[in-house]
Amino acid sequence: DGVIKRHKEVTITDLPGIYSLSPYSNEEIVTRNFIINEKPDGIINIVDATNIERNLLLTMQLIELDIPMVIALNMMDEVEVSGGSIDINGLEARLGVPVVPISASKGQGLQELVGHAINVAKYEEHPGRLDFCDKNIKNEEAIHRCIHSICHLIQDHAEALHIPLRFAGTKLAEGDKLVEEALNLDQNEKDTILHIIEEMNHERCEELSDLLPEAMLIEGDASNENLLREEGISNMEAFISLTNYDEENIMLSLYANKVSDAKLITKINKISFEDVVSEIPIGSIISPKNLTAEYIIRYVRSMQNSLGSNVEAVYRMVHNKVEALEFYIKEESKVTNVCLADLKLKDNLLVCAIVRNGKRITPSGQDMIMKGDSVIVVTTKIGLNDIQEIMKV
Repeated sequence: DGVIKRHKEVTITDLPGIYSLSPYSNEEIVTRNFIINEKPDGIINIVDATNIERNLLLTMQLIELDIPMVIALNMMDEVEVSGGSIDINGLEARLGVPVVPISASKGQGLQELVGHAINVAKYEEHPGRLDFCDKNIKNEEAIHRCIHSICHLIQDHAEALHIPLRFAGTKLAEGDKLVEEALNLDQNEKDTILHIIEEMNHERCEELSDLLPEAMLIEGDASNENLLREEGISNMEAFISLTNYDEENIMLSLYANKVSDAKLITKINKISFEDVVSEIPIGSIISPKNLTAEYIIRYVRSMQNSLGSNVEAVYRMVHNKVEALEFYIKEESKVTNVCLADLKLKDNLLVCAIVRNGKRITPSGQDMIMKGDSVIVVTTKIGLNDIQEIMKV
């Protein structure tokens, strides 16, 4: 906790940086519990202006808590430098909360931000919109009805426990067990909610069938062994477990490994589990946090890079000991127009592919890197920022 300069009557609490209020990590649980239990007078939601979409999930969840909030749109200076612009008034109108453009690194807009935050808290200016479902859009009808039906059912429980109704309803629709326990629902209410969710899933399956006419969609409980057998799990070429629960994903992949030769992909939310699960046969492991981290690494390296190419993508493998990088060659340099065999490449580094004019080349020693190419490199040398760094000094 701390105080704001020239506003000693205001206490500000810096919570862990997160991208969701779903209880998958200690940071998310700490932040969520603080907001729900401590009931702050207001929230400053700091959003990266260069990548608004990534922050929208958390923003929507915070709005559903119905707590006075102001959005700090940070890094606006970088947006402007890149020639971009953001319709601040339009964003405020769509979200129903004040939006203040700032640049924290340059100290721009901070006084205006503090002023807005104090005002929304003092005058209890709650978000002007909590419901972002549009029942007039076909693929949102089912979700709209599901959340509203659940909210109607749990209203008394939520009000008695001072849990924001819309937030609780949405979380129950997502299968959030912590919210279900907090509301102290009886078995009949739990069964009714389950039925509402099943009805939503049925409608969603029908909608997806229309959107994906060539795909086979299965409506049912993926943890049901009989269902998996009936749908031919033993003959599947790939099996991907993507539920919200790590334990369920692990068990599903273990079962698929037992009864099939399918390629396995398993979603693990808790990164701390990776060292344990890497020793069991559940195939490739994907982590939302690692995917986010990879995106951040790619972004930071691209921003740092002032040479002739940018890191287009970064992927970590083998317990983060190996990186696969994609470089885009913007201009000629000492690595271009030279046979790969003549380049003195660093040890433990391999140029795996060159993409030129949309066609992939599996390079030999006589192939060259040229301006406009995308080049895939795999290496144990963690931290390469530019294509020229593939060479020995």
